[in-house]
Amino acid sequence: MGWLAAFALFAWYYPTDHKRPISQVVPSADGSANGPLVEQAPTPAEAIRQAPMLRTTTAIDLRSEPTSDSPIIMILGPNVPVKVMAQSGQWHEVSVASKTGWIERVYLAENDPRQATARKSADPAVIQGSALAVDGDTIEINGTRVRLNGIDAPEYDQQCEDAKHFTYSCGWQITSSLGKFLAKSKPIRCEFVTWDQYGRFVGNCTRADGTDVASWLVKNGLALDWPKYSHGAYASQQSAAKASKLGVWKGLFEEPWSWRAEQAERSAVAKQGLGIMSSQAQASGGYSCEPRRTCSQIGSCKEANWYLSNCSWGGKLDRDNDGIPCESLC
Repeated sequence: MGWLAAFALFAWYYPTDHKRPISQVVPSADGSANGPLVEQAPTPAEAIRQAPMLRTTTAIDLRSEPTSDSPIIMILGPNVPVKVMAQSGQWHEVSVASKTGWIERVYLAENDPRQATARKSADPAVIQGSALAVDGDTIEINGTRVRLNGIDAPEYDQQCEDAKHFTYSCGWQITSSLGKFLAKSKPIRCEFVTWDQYGRFVGNCTRADGTDVASWLVKNGLALDWPKYSHGAYASQQSAAKASKLGVWKGLFEEPWSWRAEQAERSAVAKQGLGIMSSQAQASGGYSCEPRRTCSQIGSCKEANWYLSNCSWGGKLDRDNDGIPCESLC
């Protein structure tokens, strides 16, 4: 019996409270403050209530698994509140509209307005440090997202066409190029301009060698001057990049702000019910003007010509205005 006594002494001296899973610890039934503790795991409803809130920053797919090729559960529009339940790498498992699925962290922002208010109450003049590229016009320094002022770049999952009309992932390529550019001269210094609608720090950023980040992107055809916010500050760099057919100017692309608007419109149609379209949108041959489509989503030249002739947005398929839509198909 000696080994039993030794085990009991070990259990008394070395309690297992330090290995508790995430749960609630409540007083024991006798109500004594110093009594034994009983673990009570939160119910699913309590877990959801306790989870942090974020919101979508653009129209995005809610997927069944933390991979970009997993089945789509539903399409969420921008500014949709979601509850974060778990994390796997760059993916967050979220709860929304009684459904649970996965969204990439890059498409989520803080939802609690008190968090943005707290930041705004003490606007930082400068943020400085090593930077990572989040997408073509957003970087992250010491955990803070910084939106580059005055420019707009293709979204991370946006597609473009090259000079031979082949589709390529321009948003991903631009993000990769920006990351390499930032790494060549550290630290990155960003001077505060304002806060955007998603609560992000908007700033004018330069590398340690003095190179303006936004200007470099526009000059190399990786981003567009956004007159709405830049007042034409990068217009000359953009004209030079376009004339030299640098970056996205070597082929065909959709302005990022137009692309986002189309994604939001698609999301709005999806919310009305996938596959349900108005009678005005129905057409012979099974084609429809809703939702909008890009060339990469069209299966034939015949289909592309139908959209060009019948849909208000069909002209966007003919980028060079030669009367031929989606030249990779026609």
